[in-house]
Amino acid sequence: MMEPKKRILILGGGFAGVDCTKKLEKYFQNRDEIEITLVSDDNFLLFTPMLPQVASGIITPRHIVVPLRTLCKKSRIYESVIRDIDPVNKHVTLEGTPEKRGVRIHYDYLVIALGSETNFFGLQNVEKYSFTMKTLADALSLRNRLIDMLEQAENETREELKRRLLTFVIVGGGFAGVETAGEINDFLYDALNYYHNIKREDINVIIIEALSSILPGFNKKLVEFAHSKLEKNGIKILLDTIVSDFDGKNVIVKKSAKSTSTIKSKTIIPSYTLLWAAGVTPVEIIKKSVFKTMKGQVIVNEFLEIPNFLGVFAIGDCSRFDESINKSYPPTAQLAE
Repeated sequence: MMEPKKRILILGGGFAGVDCTKKLEKYFQNRDEIEITLVSDDNFLLFTPMLPQVASGIITPRHIVVPLRTLCKKSRIYESVIRDIDPVNKHVTLEGTPEKRGVRIHYDYLVIALGSETNFFGLQNVEKYSFTMKTLADALSLRNRLIDMLEQAENETREELKRRLLTFVIVGGGFAGVETAGEINDFLYDALNYYHNIKREDINVIIIEALSSILPGFNKKLVEFAHSKLEKNGIKILLDTIVSDFDGKNVIVKKSAKSTSTIKSKTIIPSYTLLWAAGVTPVEIIKKSVFKTMKGQVIVNEFLEIPNFLGVFAIGDCSRFDESINKSYPPTAQLAE
């Protein structure tokens, strides 16, 4: 009588989930009694660091997507949204759609790699009206927006409205915000060859950062070089500044408590376009799970295993070490490797 297979289930088709799946496939390549399953919202791996380049048109979407089935050739793959994680009964339920029924997958070992989503810090209007940079659809939507604003501004005779159309606000001075601002700026300047009524000085790209410098946590010389380069290219940088509201027409900003900025305590920046890149938060299903969390992230031990749930692991953006381990590392690719 054959022994039942050991079932390993990985949730999440991002960098952490796919890399984990590939390593497990390699490690158990000659073990027929091991069954590996991967669940992902999409059937492809998206190289998110290059989404700004898609928005600016330097590259096309096909350059930053890789089908999961070409990467994880030995695993069973489900393209679906996760509805529920039950670590007590050891099963995960997938959402059904009009075209397909929901599925319940049982497991012996579970790896949660569900990543993160955009954190709007409770600003509902910002969430409603702003653009983000997390998916291919986000990048293409932003590109279309930039073109639409140029088209409207080209024949706009009212200076105040034209200025609002050509002002683009990026909130967040980390890697995502800085790179997106640079790509937007280059795209707009390059496009001026085809818009004869728009001058270079009409373009206004602004980075807003709540801290006292952009690229927090990185080498001071690198930060100073990047800051200088951005300003030299015409990008305005507002530090120690917080966005408090955005109604689709005006960005409301205020200085932070520790700010030495010369801007008023509350300032209005007229703009139709705001891109939010001010941080991420774990996905909702993690926050509502039975797992012990801190700041929305699942707490794991030194083996990335979730305490009190044997055989359940969490990796990537959705996890964090227990404070007793005293390990705090920035979420960078270099450390992940």
